[in-house]
Amino acid sequence: LLMNVSWSDGHVEGFDEKIYSGDESALLNYGIYVKQRQARAGLRKASKLVSFYGGAIQYKTKKGENYSYFGQLIWQSKADHSSSMRFQQASEELFQFSGLDGIFNVDYPNLQRHMGFAKHELKWTFFQSQTLRMMYIATSTPRKQLQEKMKELVENYFSNYSTDPLKVCRSVSDADSVYSLSCESQLLQTSLQATDKMLIALKKMASLHDKDRKEFTLTYAKYGQYFLTNPFTIRLGMLLAGKGSRLDYSIEGEKINRYLSSYKTTEEGQLKKVDSQRNENDDAIVESNNLNRGRALILGNEKPYIINGL
Repeated sequence: LLMNVSWSDGHVEGFDEKIYSGDESALLNYGIYVKQRQARAGLRKASKLVSFYGGAIQYKTKKGENYSYFGQLIWQSKADHSSSMRFQQASEELFQFSGLDGIFNVDYPNLQRHMGFAKHELKWTFFQSQTLRMMYIATSTPRKQLQEKMKELVENYFSNYSTDPLKVCRSVSDADSVYSLSCESQLLQTSLQATDKMLIALKKMASLHDKDRKEFTLTYAKYGQYFLTNPFTIRLGMLLAGKGSRLDYSIEGEKINRYLSSYKTTEEGQLKKVDSQRNENDDAIVESNNLNRGRALILGNEKPYIINGL
């Protein structure tokens, strides 16, 4: 069978949505960065999605108005005719994409060779408290200090591994994924450039968050684009966000039991496993059921609040 593979280049777009419920209403602004790969061979389809979206929500009730915002990364790999090999590769690809170790290794004994539909998905949510912290650090920390931190992350990776487990060298060369000074130098340059762009976006967000919600969410999506540059920029973003961001990792399929595991980031930049049910300490967020368009669902129990300044 001939396989047709198409990529959609990463791009940022925005859209608005209104939800009404009795005397209450919500105005939702989204900015979304999306990059997607789709493959088709006959009737068989597979896709991989990487996205980051910023959301701003304005609630109106009889008692007044409230305002909340958040960011969310979504990584998704799915196939309608998966195989045991493809299924296992998806977990490895997610590890190489994110650099997060130890949370994607799920033991599924006796996988069938032909698995039918299967999907891996990671959702990483940055609530309002993490978003505020990111903006504060960007506006109060010297650029050189954050660039030194990025340099430390890259240098530590190459000093700690004789091989290249994240396959980052493959991203800068067509050769096998092996360490080289050229690879380290190119990755450091790329990562430092992305760090600068992340900081520029966060500073712009800080100036917009209480003035222009639409432009704020578009800028948050641009931040996400640079945040997703490589595992090192993802790690830096995790440190900027600090305690309380939430990761939900799920696996589901036609011939396997559904798996869901959830984590929260700690102050030290580590991951702590938590109950997979959202709890009262989570900020309220809005997730779109369809990344392009569609109704939205309000999740979380904590009421949003108005931020008057950093």
